[in-house]
Amino acid sequence: LIYDHHRPGLQARLTELQHQVHGRIISTMHAHLDHDNCIEVILLRGRPAEIQDIGDRLIATRGVKHGRVVSTIVGRTA
Repeated sequence: LIYDHHRPGLQARLTELQHQVHGRIISTMHAHLDHDNCIEVILLRGRPAEIQDIGDRLIATRGVKHGRVVSTIVGRTA
């Protein structure tokens, strides 16, 4: 997610959404891109449809400028 961290209440809304699905979150990374913009990368584990839904809700949060869900399947090796 890329968002303007000056936007009132946005970071709190994103944090609240993440707390609602805390059992799916493996890790997050937050970095400052410039004076106004931050990037947040959220690693999730779960069923593809569930992960897509969580990503869609985060991206649709008013104030998020850009977001994308990237998924992969982790296979088991012998």
